[in-house]
Amino acid sequence: MSAENSHSVAPVSRFAIVCLVLSLLGASGLGVLLSIGAIVQIRRDGLRGLPIAIAALIISAVSCVVLLVFFNTLRF
Repeated sequence: MSAENSHSVAPVSRFAIVCLVLSLLGASGLGVLLSIGAIVQIRRDGLRGLPIAIAALIISAVSCVVLLVFFNTLRF
């Protein structure tokens, strides 16, 4: 048995990957909520992908702020 087979590696959270894709597609509000859920799941289940979930959270939060500022500056 080689050294590679003796250690099991935790899988990457698919939830975190979905959150990153959603945040890049512009689903900012949903991305924030799902990213927080992914972070909780990663810590609870011991999965990998925490940097992905944090990146998704940051991208979603920044896009939320940009959208709020943009819509508040519009004059109807």
